[in-house]
Amino acid sequence: MQKDNIYVQLNDVINNHQAVYRMIKIDYLSQVESEIQDLNSKGFFDKGFFRERLTSFRFNPPDDFNNAESVLMVAVPQPALIISFVYKGSEHPVTLPPTYDQQTDRAIMESVEGILNPAGYRLKRARLPEKNLAAHSGLMRYGRNNIGYAEHMGSFHRPAAFYTDLPCEDSQWIQPEMMERCLKCKACIKACPTGAIGEDRFLLHAERCITFHNEHLKEIPEYVHPSMHHCLLGCMICQKVCPENKDFVKWVEVREHFSEEETLCILNGIPYDTLKSDTRKKLDRLSLTEDYNLLARNLGLLLTT
Repeated sequence: MQKDNIYVQLNDVINNHQAVYRMIKIDYLSQVESEIQDLNSKGFFDKGFFRERLTSFRFNPPDDFNNAESVLMVAVPQPALIISFVYKGSEHPVTLPPTYDQQTDRAIMESVEGILNPAGYRLKRARLPEKNLAAHSGLMRYGRNNIGYAEHMGSFHRPAAFYTDLPCEDSQWIQPEMMERCLKCKACIKACPTGAIGEDRFLLHAERCITFHNEHLKEIPEYVHPSMHHCLLGCMICQKVCPENKDFVKWVEVREHFSEEETLCILNGIPYDTLKSDTRKKLDRLSLTEDYNLLARNLGLLLTT
């Protein structure tokens, strides 16, 4: 297969997922690493946040893929999910924000591999700061809330990064930009209940963000009042009030239903491996297997507060 034809097919297969993409020369990864380290050295990151969220990135391809030439950055449209839990005889709809459904990653990877592998090229999932790369590539722009916004998707998408040995033909590298609308809009600043989005700087005070606290098992600080919790993981407050999301904010899909027996098993922290097979399958379809240890606390906050 001629190389030009590969790029045409790559474009077609990603478009079939209603997704958008950019290819980035792998040489740029060292620049991203330097940017993060520079911000950290200047004290922009809370020490706990930096240690937990920003030290696991790998800015070099794995040893078994040292001939990688580029990074394929993809943004796939993704709705918020509504999950139904039965508790004390009543049904409770619970929200899971966009970006948590990892099935889109697998679908994109399988489709792209179907193009690359027959031509002798490879693809491998990359552990990189996807939002930063996407902003540098022009795939998306930052909101004042530091969330990435893609054209025709708003923040309702999931970014994914892949190493590939397919050469990068046309790669742009720009300074990340905040959306022009954000210069005058303060909707997310006013809406954020913890003050994570400040007027003192553009960079989020991520250590105050509800998402940061409900994505790990450390004690949730007192300033995050129980009434602030509204999602199984993450937070939707700033995304819901954002004018850029006005065409997407009602995009939700009902995905799974958990019986009262299943709900009680989750609330009681029954080990994942001992759950019934049907329950495990539901959690896997929701990409909640890895985060299962968080669900007892988070679901409890939503159902009992």
